[in-house]
Amino acid sequence: MKAKDRHLSTRLFAVSFAVMTAGSVLLGVGGCAPVMPPKELRDARASFNKAKVEATDAPLELDEARRALSAAEHRFEEVGADPEVAGLGFVADRKAQRAVALAHKVKMEHELAELLELEKVRLAEREARAKAEAEKARLETEKKERELAEANRARLEAESREANALAALKKVASGVRTEPRGLVVTFTGAVLFASNGAILTPVAKTRLDELVTVLERDKSKIVVEGHTDNQGTRAHNAALSKSRAEAVAAYFVKKGIAKERVRSEGVGEGRPLASNTNNDGRATNRRVEIVIEK
Repeated sequence: MKAKDRHLSTRLFAVSFAVMTAGSVLLGVGGCAPVMPPKELRDARASFNKAKVEATDAPLELDEARRALSAAEHRFEEVGADPEVAGLGFVADRKAQRAVALAHKVKMEHELAELLELEKVRLAEREARAKAEAEKARLETEKKERELAEANRARLEAESREANALAALKKVASGVRTEPRGLVVTFTGAVLFASNGAILTPVAKTRLDELVTVLERDKSKIVVEGHTDNQGTRAHNAALSKSRAEAVAAYFVKKGIAKERVRSEGVGEGRPLASNTNNDGRATNRRVEIVIEK
């Protein structure tokens, strides 16, 4: 080859190399320009970032959304903002949204289950309280019924004792009557004492012994009252009635009636039961009354 031809060939090679280099530089500059991902891919990224926080209760769906987004990202790196990438991004976005929705559903189901369990516990507590209250009411009712039955039994026993005592008193006493102050048992003076005396006769002691048997069954207070007719002076009658009342009271104490239960009073001629104008009336007024107080 001639020198002139070699020189031309060398220059052509140099120019060709320069053109190729410039083209490569231009292509390189153009390749560095950022490519905007499609809206569907951007939405998928945002939805997945939200799902990572809110969809922990839906791990399988969250994993599907991750794989779908990864596929969209990978395809974007390969072909750029292609419609295929948009479709993949749309699918990833929906999967991420589905994961969030399902997680919310699971959370609400858990909350509902907790509320139902709490309500179940509260209902059981209410039922237990109601059952306890019903049992308490039943026991109270049974207690009241027992108390009522016991009260009725005690009342019947008391009435029976009272009836028996009254019958016994009527056998030994001259009279028995009921007054507001209590049960009044009357002995005529002739039964208990010699005329104008205050010493108990043997018959009187026998009668009083039977009365003591009745009085021992009761814990009531006892008042022994001595009464006279209007024969003699008032002072004499008061003293005689007092002595007779004290004699009967002392006999009761001697026979075992507690001393603090018994007191005596001399009434004298102050409270006659009958007229003092005849013998029968005066005999009625000469008496000892034993008041069994209510």
